Amino acid sequence: MRIGVPASLDPDPLEEAFKFKNMGADYLELNLTLPLPEEDEILDRTELVERIIPLPVVHMPEINYTWQEIRVLKEVIEAISSSSSYRKTFVIHLFGGKQASFWQKKRLLSELLKIAEDYDVPIAVENKSESRAVFRKVFQALPSLYMCFDVGHAHLYFPEPEIQQFIREFSNRIIHLHVHDNFGGGSDEWDLHLPLGMGNTKFEPLIKEALKCPKLRTVTMEVICFDDEYMSLSLKKLRNMISRDDSSLKNKNVTG
Repeated sequence: MRIGVPASLDPDPLEEAFKFKNMGADYLELNLTLPLPEEDEILDRTELVERIIPLPVVHMPEINYTWQEIRVLKEVIEAISSSSSYRKTFVIHLFGGKQASFWQKKRLLSELLKIAEDYDVPIAVENKSESRAVFRKVFQALPSLYMCFDVGHAHLYFPEPEIQQFIREFSNRIIHLHVHDNFGGGSDEWDLHLPLGMGNTKFEPLIKEALKCPKLRTVTMEVICFDDEYMSLSLKKLRNMISRDDSSLKNKNVTG
């Protein structure tokens, strides 16, 4: 299982690339925000960074689900996919555009999926406060859509048993994981993106459940922290949890 960290590639992409590689990250997840840089600038920076460390995941900016924004995102997917030597995963939030109806989001997401299918790249929709019922509806309407399951966001809004049910129900959709800590709280204000162990999330049972997802390939420690020691410690905790749980699952499969 590959474990990565987020990076904006700004202002010094090489500094971030070397820092996180030396810290033990397997990859970087490229975080894009609006307004987007020029296409050539995005491609130049990604090419530069990928000489140091892979960039297999692109986190698209939060949008209000307008046609203009979708056109921009389609161009980003096309530009990055056509210039990349390997298949990337594109992550997008579902919760953006609170004024947009479900059917408007469905229609616009279907436009993104068309260009993604042309380049054979997956689009994974990320959870925030949405219930399982909402995602059930989304996946029924858009069967080629995948999921980025955000453990930290789930912990904000749901108790542990419900989170485990969430993972089980959509195990065949989950291809990417976001992991970060918080204290719950039930609102975006408490979405703190803390290093692991600084909140009250019980990660072990959730990570163990997530590792059963057959299509899961990447886990991003989506922590916002400006202290490299905390980042490094958090990364080691996550790797130890994944290694331990992954080994126990393999042993169970062999003996069971």
